[in-house]
Amino acid sequence: MRGRAVVLATGVSYRFHRSYGLGMPAAVLHTAQLELDAQPATALEIHIGRRVAPDGFAWIVPVRRGDRARMKAGVLVRGDARHHLQRLLESPAIAARLCEAPREPIRRLMPVAPVRRTYANRVLAIGDAAGLTKPVTAGGIFYSLLSSELAADTLVEAFAAGDLSARRLSRYETRWRQRLLPEIRSGRWFRRLLVNLTDAELGAFVQALGSDDVRAIIDRSARFNWHRNVILALARQSGMKSIILRSLFR
Repeated sequence: MRGRAVVLATGVSYRFHRSYGLGMPAAVLHTAQLELDAQPATALEIHIGRRVAPDGFAWIVPVRRGDRARMKAGVLVRGDARHHLQRLLESPAIAARLCEAPREPIRRLMPVAPVRRTYANRVLAIGDAAGLTKPVTAGGIFYSLLSSELAADTLVEAFAAGDLSARRLSRYETRWRQRLLPEIRSGRWFRRLLVNLTDAELGAFVQALGSDDVRAIIDRSARFNWHRNVILALARQSGMKSIILRSLFR
């Protein structure tokens, strides 16, 4: 196959990156997920704690497939994701709801920081292939869509100019950095803060999130795909400051 340019939209696969000098994501976590027949449920669950999901979280999502009640269960962790998912499914509260034995989960790497460079001669990397995800939740769909639009704009201009050099295509990285880097930096700072908390402090943090003052801040500041404003607002909230300071100076 021949082409004038290549867009790496390979997800969490980095087999071509070394050839083009793009490097690997600066930080990665591990995920494991599977779907099982389960008792009917309606509530999404998030489970946290160092034993449950170190440096991450676990989730239980109820789904339906026709007339069958199903459960998606997964973990995002530092370390052995399969092991932590197995422990979650074996916990009494979860095991009692399962209607079949767990199988081997789907496992993936999850980047939580960009690759060193997202462009080369005739090459651009987008989305997960560029390491572009939200550092706190590891959500990647919005960043993938946004980076793909910026990559397309850059390539259209480069084709019109007849110049597909790395220097020309570096405009793509300038564009996504202008849009996303403040979000990524604040998200990485917030992630480091959270992973430094003990389980007791993390519990206090979650309780504080449920207070009327903090919920009002979230209502005013939160945007689903943009986390920076709500992170900064939470950091300034008096009820959160003592928890944050303990994490920062540990």
